[in-house]
Amino acid sequence: MTSERALSLRQRLIGATLRRHREDAGCGLQDAARTLGCDRSKISRIEAGERGIRLAELRQLLSEYDVDEPARDTLEALAQATRSGWWQEYRQILSAGYIDLLITESVATHITIYAPLLVPELLHTEDYARAVALASTGGDKEVADAAVAATMARQEAVLRERGTMVTVVLGEAALRQEAGGADVLRGQLRHLARLGRGGFPAVIQVLPFTAGAAGANGGFSVLQFGPALPPGLVVVDGPGDGGIYLDAPESVAAYAGAFTRLQQLALSPHDSARMLLEAAHD
Repeated sequence: MTSERALSLRQRLIGATLRRHREDAGCGLQDAARTLGCDRSKISRIEAGERGIRLAELRQLLSEYDVDEPARDTLEALAQATRSGWWQEYRQILSAGYIDLLITESVATHITIYAPLLVPELLHTEDYARAVALASTGGDKEVADAAVAATMARQEAVLRERGTMVTVVLGEAALRQEAGGADVLRGQLRHLARLGRGGFPAVIQVLPFTAGAAGANGGFSVLQFGPALPPGLVVVDGPGDGGIYLDAPESVAAYAGAFTRLQQLALSPHDSARMLLEAAHD
């Protein structure tokens, strides 16, 4: 992922949301330009995600549009998150694009994940995370150790500190793929079964082979932000820490619909936990 692409992700989300708030407030481009003391083209470029906006300017526009406090807090957090966050400690191993995604994830209220082949990072055990990291770094232990630490820090921030709801449909193939070997996989499956029984804001369903064609060939995630940043963001899995970002309303709706169909085909959370435990004892 390039830094240009990284910059445009949050800019697009902020810009599209500002446009919606401006229109809801009955303000024109010239009204917004007058608020910032600039020309209309600057407002157009901000709303199109073609340029960023300073925090002070963002606050001016949100005040002018009479945006409610929760929505203000979300947009301001998204705009200034580069200054702080758990990811700061891992900048040497995380690409600029991936950090931008992690910043966006930090304000999500609900994350849905379809993982057909491997357990998603947010649910990794430390041993499983190390096996995946070693595979992706070509066996570089130092980099892999840093990647594992980053994964654990991400889980702490998203699942424990923020309590973001995570709903996962896990392909049965992920229950058989021995990342790190059989013992590591068994530990990972037992961990997933415990998560499925509660204690964490995670719902896990297994899509068995017997479900047949599911209508989704590759993994993806959908990040939802509540009313503050509709409609959401789709991340289609790519190699390494890459991926394709889709924020058009029709794209988000299509992937959200696909995830709902996957859930309907998958086992219930209770039956999924039982299958995970059975697979761990195979």
